[in-house]
Amino acid sequence: MYDENIITKNINWKAVEKPVYVDGKFIDGYKAVIREDTGTTIAINGSRYQVVDHRENIFSAYNIISKLSNDIIVKNFIIGTKILTRFFLNDNEIFNLNNKNEKANVAVNIYNSYDGTTPFGIDFSIWRKICSNGMFGWSRESRVKHLHTQSIDPEKMVKEIGEAIVIAKDKYQVLYNQLFSLPIIAGEEFEKEGFTDKLIKKARELYPVERNLSGGVNNAWVQLQAFTRAITHNEKMNEFGKIDTTTQIVKFFQAQLVKA
Repeated sequence: MYDENIITKNINWKAVEKPVYVDGKFIDGYKAVIREDTGTTIAINGSRYQVVDHRENIFSAYNIISKLSNDIIVKNFIIGTKILTRFFLNDNEIFNLNNKNEKANVAVNIYNSYDGTTPFGIDFSIWRKICSNGMFGWSRESRVKHLHTQSIDPEKMVKEIGEAIVIAKDKYQVLYNQLFSLPIIAGEEFEKEGFTDKLIKKARELYPVERNLSGGVNNAWVQLQAFTRAITHNEKMNEFGKIDTTTQIVKFFQAQLVKA
């Protein structure tokens, strides 16, 4: 049995629908989505939009994911009208072949929104245990989507998530092994792709830290982890921005493998 207050920490509030008025005049065809606890307007949507309590989605997801893991840590983030819930599967470990001391865990990311821009969806990231903030990400090829108007089929969802976790872990392991054999990439290549000077500089500063963690080797894997560490330690970037930027940098390294 789970503790609802822990799972919904920071997001334990209800969204309700209200009619829309402008200068006292009712506006047909629209509805407002309001936070019941504060009265704050979250979004204005068309009348066909259906509010689905984000907590119900999260509880359903937790019940499903708990069939795949016995040790789950939950973190919630609010970014504008979007809500991100991240389930860390602490007992779903990956051991890297070239560095047995480096372990990583799968995290399942649950997305909700109240402006209709983000359907209830799931994707996956890998978090290294040597750095509590270190993240490995990739493009959302393994994403599972469900529209607000659809009910969740628990058995189907367990199967989809279980299969996607296997794919995610395989991708992580393959890329790890490939980048471990690739020399570091010249700084100008990152500049050509439009990565900011600030990010490039920060990754360069963190590279010695990552090199020490990887046994003193110099390669593209160490370089990638310097970038992901720089991204996830950026306090000015929200969680959606971190996932998107990490995905971009991983795609860049994947492209370098093709060139090599």
